[in-house]
Amino acid sequence: MCFVILVASRLAMAGVDLRTIQELLGHKDIKMTLRYAHLSPAHKRQALEALERLGQSFSEKSQQFSQHPLATFPEKEAETDDSSLACPLLHAAACKKC
Repeated sequence: MCFVILVASRLAMAGVDLRTIQELLGHKDIKMTLRYAHLSPAHKRQALEALERLGQSFSEKSQQFSQHPLATFPEKEAETDDSSLACPLLHAAACKKC
């Protein structure tokens, strides 16, 4: 394996941004850096797993938010009494739902 490919790939897998790798390797064009900065299959797998975890976390958070009494429809806000307006997400007292 070429030394430039090895260095560019290892830096990319370590989280170094491509612009910095470009400058370190002395490439005038980012296309050249992209040509050399390959990711290992294991690194790609880890990135996909992280993305999947983020998706699950986002899904759980959005589900929690959508179940909140004031997050559904404007009519629901009018029906809600002032004693339930205390959620740390949207209000300031102590929300019974959250």
